[in-house]
Amino acid sequence: MSGPATHSADAERTVELLNEALAKWDVVLSDEDIRAYRTYANMLVEWNATRFNLTRLITPEQIALNHFLDSLALIQVCKVPSKALMIDIGTGPGFPGLAFKILRRDIKLVLIESTAKKLSFCKAVAQEVNLTGVEFVHGRAEDSTVLAHFCKKASIVTARAVAPLKTLLEWTAPLASSTGSIVAWKGPKVLEEVSEAYRTAERLGLKVEVVERKLAVEGIAPVSHFYVVCTFRR
Repeated sequence: MSGPATHSADAERTVELLNEALAKWDVVLSDEDIRAYRTYANMLVEWNATRFNLTRLITPEQIALNHFLDSLALIQVCKVPSKALMIDIGTGPGFPGLAFKILRRDIKLVLIESTAKKLSFCKAVAQEVNLTGVEFVHGRAEDSTVLAHFCKKASIVTARAVAPLKTLLEWTAPLASSTGSIVAWKGPKVLEEVSEAYRTAERLGLKVEVVERKLAVEGIAPVSHFYVVCTFRR
């Protein structure tokens, strides 16, 4: 049986794996970051086991690679300006937005999520790890109230496993500033999605680039992860 002690040990292992992987990018976590990611991993597993389903990926290796490292890959594919406004739509249990905010506490973060339970988890994590500058929005990116409030304000808009790219661009483009970026986390059928979204991207004035990064942690062989980076044509 698993319990608090097991969860704590697993969280410790998760952070060890993350730290080792980030070192290859010349990224060094502060003690504060390490404590925050450890807490996040621990809460993710605990809430997933005792409250409601948040994720099917719960081993230390899976959390380190598929949740934390995959979220932090944003620094590998897109420049995030200092004190940027980042809007993460369909954030779920906080990926990529909340995980990225721990590393980049200077940014202002807006998390948009339609499932109240998942948003409550994000709020609990943010409070537990002392994150400030985070706004929690219960809703969807395509809601008129969300569009009205955040229209053209974001330096970067992110979305992971939310919708097909064609649809996603319709939702995210109105939120990004003219100099902003949209980054979508995608699977192996990314080129098919890009092809299907071609006309939409053209109409919205977006330039689309697919970035592939091979991510790995100890115990899991390198796996290709795909990120679609969109910027407005000038």
